[in-house]
Amino acid sequence: MSSNGRLVPPGSTPLRELAHAIAGALTLPNDVTDRDEIDYLRASRDHARIVLFAMRRIIADHEIEDDPGDVMAVAASIRDCTGQLAGAVAAAADPYSAFIEAIIATLTLSPVQSSGAKQYLEVARQRARRVLLACRRAAEGPRIEDADLAAAARLLGQLSASDEATGDDEAAPEMIP
Repeated sequence: MSSNGRLVPPGSTPLRELAHAIAGALTLPNDVTDRDEIDYLRASRDHARIVLFAMRRIIADHEIEDDPGDVMAVAASIRDCTGQLAGAVAAAADPYSAFIEAIIATLTLSPVQSSGAKQYLEVARQRARRVLLACRRAAEGPRIEDADLAAAARLLGQLSASDEATGDDEAAPEMIP
């Protein structure tokens, strides 16, 4: 058993398990071939992104080979994400895209919101602070994990929803840097 609880199956190695997880992620389900070309290409892209983001995690962790459990955790993450796609779970295969979309939505100001230059600048400043807080929360740990990005995206969504409900753009004073 490794330090973070991931078991290497008997007769296998962490590298072999990672290779199996990658092969499984890149092997598209049979029903994908029955889809139209755009859906097929999207499914192919989503499966490739799972592997791409897992590989980025491995590349970013210079000590990953020191702990077989870390490699097993990446393999498990690949399998989990692939299972979500197969089960048609709405979870994004690309947490970076979801986070970026939340940032864009937060920073997008509609023309109706600003009645003057000063109000526009105040709203823009407050929203920029929200994005800063979300980025700081995502980067709190030694590495930015998919869950950190998802939590930061949810935080941006919650802050935007609370402002719409209250109409108060200064609703979160703890966000002041």
